[in-house]
Amino acid sequence: MFVRFLFSSVLLSAAASVTFAAPQSEVQQLSGLSLAQLSRVEVTSVTKHPQSLGTAAASVYVITHDEILRAGAHTIPEALRLAPNLQVSESGSSGYAISARGFLGNPPDQAFANQILILIDGRSVYSPLFSGVFYDQLDVMMDDVDRIEVISGPGATLWGANAVNGVINIITRPARDTEGTLVSSVGGTGGGVLGMRYGAAFSDAGAYRVYANGLQKGSLELADGSSAQDRWRHGQAGFRNDWSSNQEAFTVQGDVYRATEDQPAAAEVALSGANALARWRHTGARSTWELQGYFDHSETGPPASGAGFVLNTYDLQLQNTLQAADALQIVWGAGERLNSYHIANSPTFFFQPSHRELTLTELFAQGTLALTAHLDAVIGLKAEDDPFSGWVLMPNLRLGWSLAEDQLIWASAARAVRSPTPFDVDVMEKLGSLLYLRGNPDFQDVKVDTYELGYRGSASRWLTLSATAYYSVYDNLRSIEPTPVVTLPLFWGNMIEGPTYGTEAWATFQLTPWWQLSPSIHTFHERLHFKPGASGLLTTTQNGDDPASAEMLKSSMNLGTRLTLDAMLRHVATLPAPYVPAYTELRVRFGWQASRAWELGLVGNNLLHNRHEEFPTGEYIDRSVALEVRWKPEN
Repeated sequence: MFVRFLFSSVLLSAAASVTFAAPQSEVQQLSGLSLAQLSRVEVTSVTKHPQSLGTAAASVYVITHDEILRAGAHTIPEALRLAPNLQVSESGSSGYAISARGFLGNPPDQAFANQILILIDGRSVYSPLFSGVFYDQLDVMMDDVDRIEVISGPGATLWGANAVNGVINIITRPARDTEGTLVSSVGGTGGGVLGMRYGAAFSDAGAYRVYANGLQKGSLELADGSSAQDRWRHGQAGFRNDWSSNQEAFTVQGDVYRATEDQPAAAEVALSGANALARWRHTGARSTWELQGYFDHSETGPPASGAGFVLNTYDLQLQNTLQAADALQIVWGAGERLNSYHIANSPTFFFQPSHRELTLTELFAQGTLALTAHLDAVIGLKAEDDPFSGWVLMPNLRLGWSLAEDQLIWASAARAVRSPTPFDVDVMEKLGSLLYLRGNPDFQDVKVDTYELGYRGSASRWLTLSATAYYSVYDNLRSIEPTPVVTLPLFWGNMIEGPTYGTEAWATFQLTPWWQLSPSIHTFHERLHFKPGASGLLTTTQNGDDPASAEMLKSSMNLGTRLTLDAMLRHVATLPAPYVPAYTELRVRFGWQASRAWELGLVGNNLLHNRHEEFPTGEYIDRSVALEVRWKPEN
């Protein structure tokens, strides 16, 4: 399969190798980063202060602005497929299961992907109701994304509980970088997207942008070919203002959205929400202070057979980065978050109580110490006061050894936790009048201790490589237990434990000045088992129906000065229980810079099959073709 793919790419490049005489174009600007530039990409998520990717002692992949546009990714989940250290499975028209290092969830057993943390410009978008993410409420205008930093492995010391297996940090572009007018449109067999943005400077030190973005995605199909009746429509608008001087910087931004989703044999579900964020930063000679606060409101109308909710989140964070000595840098901070929610219960699925105000308090400190000219140590600790489990400690130790300027060997040991949620503690489910499942007021933190060994570097001027091996030991994973003597109701327990281990590796080959190849592989193995005294109901796979491996090959070509050809071939192994067969799929985008202002793109997705299944929800993903049109006149 890979050989046929490479051979086809070579033929296409030969057929389109005519060089057009053209001025500097958008395609040239999006031609991708060189290998030397890749190692110097700035990341902030590993240590909460800027550092080059080449010095980050973690398994981190950066999805760049250029890579997103060249791949034709029109939503956040589509962009996250580009990260080789993530598993992204489409479960419905608006639903996705996304995780790192297993624990994708298992819908028949009411388990969800809830061990990865996602942030947008520092605003957490995971739901405290179940520690997962509602992807039908998540939208960003993709042209405005600067980069997405994807860390696989524990990030709890800096980012808190629920950053168990990874952190996804979506960082949008400063307003100064988005001046002028942009209109982008996508239409095709799977749906469409329309986005409009305008930005301008309002002084020498400040700039702003406003935008509106809407998308529609058609229903998927069931196994028998009938419609799944899950059509999704989402509209969002927002703004961002930035102002900066020599030492001060201010950012104010916000969004408002509304979405609707169809349901089989039921009324459509309405979703709506809004958020606002403000950030102040003061940069001194040896110290940087940052204060950030945000408000987030989300609301879901009650469907016919479930529960709607209203959730308000208030968050305030203070952080200081201090260059305490030439060889020591310290990052410390404190924060508090209030989640206030009300759930509209149904007769058969409800929460008791239906309303809570949950306060989360955190303190953290992390130091980076240069032990020698080539050896750095990172030591950190977070203390978090969770409303259900009280104070928990999450330590972190990392060592980075620079073999050369562009080669790093690193090792880490860290602890992370997934805190109890209302779904673990308060949920009640009935069959008719019979209560058959309840939450557990004594539900405990899910704990993991993870040990990692990694390498990142340039083997030559045309090859870069990143490889990580990890071993994690989990305790208190969720199980289902019977009530003694009477059996019913069943309740959530913490009676599964055991190790998981695997590898992550990806490389970038600069074959020619105009052709770049990026192969990757990740493997995952688990040896989970029930604790003594557990019921043994269901199996240990109830926490996640995960593939043992996944491989990907990305190809990026510049075919002259106006044409680009990008492709992504990916293979995902079998999901064990419930069984979902392995699949291999191909995504291709052909881009043409028609003029300075106009760019066209033709995107084909899932080209190898008419349809395929990715997750045990009974819905199938169709082959699709879309045409992109982007208009960006000169200022």
